[in-house]
Amino acid sequence: LDVTLINKITKVSDWRILYSALPITLNFARNQLSNMGSLELQARRKLQEFNEQMELQTSEISKFKSDFEKYGIETDNEKRAAILTKRAESEMFNGNTLSAEMLFKQAYDYAPNSSFIISKYAIFELNRNRIHAALEKIKEACNRCTKKNGSFCYTVLSRIMDAQRNNKGKLEALQKALDFDPDNTVLRHQYGVALSKNGKSKEAVKQFTLIIENEQLYNPPRDTLIMALTTRIINFERIGDKQSYEKDVV
Repeated sequence: LDVTLINKITKVSDWRILYSALPITLNFARNQLSNMGSLELQARRKLQEFNEQMELQTSEISKFKSDFEKYGIETDNEKRAAILTKRAESEMFNGNTLSAEMLFKQAYDYAPNSSFIISKYAIFELNRNRIHAALEKIKEACNRCTKKNGSFCYTVLSRIMDAQRNNKGKLEALQKALDFDPDNTVLRHQYGVALSKNGKSKEAVKQFTLIIENEQLYNPPRDTLIMALTTRIINFERIGDKQSYEKDVV
C-alpha cells in the first residue's frame, strides 16, 4: 500500500474493503510465490481461519446484543468491528499490546466511519499514553457521533481532556455528553464533581440536587443517592451554606 503496488478501496454501499493490483504486479507476485515453499498455502489457511472467525454466529452476536442496541450498531461490518474491539480489549488486559493493536486496526478497517469503533480505538491509544493519537481519533469520533453513541464519544473525550489537565475541555466534554444522555446519573455525578474541582461549587450543587431529586423516587434508596448527598454536603461546606449542610447530614 505504501508504495502503491496494491490499492485499497472501500465500497460506500456496504463499507467492504477491496484490494486491487495491476496484472504485471500480480504476475510478479505469482512468480515469487513459486520460490517460497508453502507460504501461499499457509497464508490462505490463515485467511480462511480469520474469515471463519469473523462470520457472525448467532451465539456470538447474542453476547453483544445489548451493546449493539445501546450504541446503534446495525451493519454487519460494524458488528464484526465491535466484536474485534472486545477481543482487542481482552488482549490488552492480558498484556498483549501488539495483538491488541492489530485487532483494533482490523476493526477500524471494517468500520472506518463508525464513531463507536473510533472511540474504542481512542481509549486504546489513551491507555498506551499516546495522548495526541487518542485526541485525534476521538475528535473524529465526536464529529461522526449519533444520538445513541454521542454520550459515549464525549465521555471518552472528557477522559482525554483530563489526561491533558485541560479542565475547561473536560467540563465542556461532560456537558456535551449529558446533552446526549441527560438521564445518566453516573455521568451527571461526574460532571458535578468536575465542577466542584474547578471551584464551581454552586453549579455542582445544582447537579447533585437533580440526582437526589430523582433518586428519592426509589425505595429502598440506592447507593447513588448516598453518593450524591455526600458530594453535595462537601460543596455546601465549601460555599458556607451551614443550614443546608446540616440538613443533608441529618
